[in-house]
Amino acid sequence: MYYVIYVGAGKEALAENYIKSRISEELCERCFHPIRHLRKKIRGEWKEIYQKLIPGYIFIFSENVLSLYEELQKIPLFFGLLGKDDPENTSQIYPLTDAEVKWLMKITGNFKEVSDFDGNPVSELSLIDFDENDQVRVLSGPLTDFVGKVKKIDLHRRIAMVEVDFMGQSTILHLGIEFVQKEE
Repeated sequence: MYYVIYVGAGKEALAENYIKSRISEELCERCFHPIRHLRKKIRGEWKEIYQKLIPGYIFIFSENVLSLYEELQKIPLFFGLLGKDDPENTSQIYPLTDAEVKWLMKITGNFKEVSDFDGNPVSELSLIDFDENDQVRVLSGPLTDFVGKVKKIDLHRRIAMVEVDFMGQSTILHLGIEFVQKEE
């Protein structure tokens, strides 16, 4: 099961290093924070930018959540497993739902690890264009199956705002897009 840990923005990599070095692989099979690939115009030039997809949160895969929770409490940066109210009641720790795991896998290429980012999966750019009726058409990339969930396309900033359900709440993620110009 995948669980979400809140560690605070900017502390994701540090928390992951603590977890990977101090918790056995039996309790923590995988620990990561997804990265998003964007393009930004800086001083008139388009640059490749990589940022945390969901700042302040890391994802962890474990089959034994109670033992994992006990070990996580020993880590100074541990703020809490989402949904955790009562340390004696594991039913209060909520794993990601199948739908949440599915969209997270979809936008990160099935959690494909990228060595340039310490093994964290990357949400790559989606390629889009417009049809003859000026409707957005996703040609490839993570947004392919999210057409109905795309709330806004900002062509100037090259960002698609996608609505997803995350830990029981509706959340907007900003994913990178690349626009294919129509040939005149």
